[in-house]
Amino acid sequence: MKIALAYGRGHLDVEFPDDRTTIIEPSHQAGLADERAAMIAALDAPVGAAPLRTQVAGEKVVIVHTDITRATPNDRLIPWLLACLEGAGARREDITLLNGLGTHRPNPNGTRIAVLPQGPLTIPYLAGK
Repeated sequence: MKIALAYGRGHLDVEFPDDRTTIIEPSHQAGLADERAAMIAALDAPVGAAPLRTQVAGEKVVIVHTDITRATPNDRLIPWLLACLEGAGARREDITLLNGLGTHRPNPNGTRIAVLPQGPLTIPYLAGK
C-alpha cells in the first residue's frame, strides 16, 4: 500500500504491507466562531490559576511557540497574546519569543520567522536579536 505522508511542505510516498496497515483518518472539527475571543477568555479565566493579566506587570515574560512542524496558527495567536500582555502592563522589552524546537533540527533563518506573524511588531521580541 502506497501512502503519501506529510513531510516538510510536501509529501513523502512510502510503501507499507497491505495486510499489516490500517489508515486512521482525522475527523473534521468545526473551528471556533471567534478564535481571538476564545483565547482571551481562556487567558482571563485559566483553570487553576489567576488571570494572566494579573501576573505580568513588571515581570519578564517568555512565550515558547511551536516550530514549522506543528500546525499552530502562531501568526494569529502570538499577536493576540502580545497585545494581552502589553495591555496588562508587560513591557515590550521584557517579552521574549522562544522557538520550541525540542529535538527538531534548527530552522534555517528563513523558516524561523515564517511561523511568526509578519511585520515590525515581531522583530523586537525575537531572542538573540
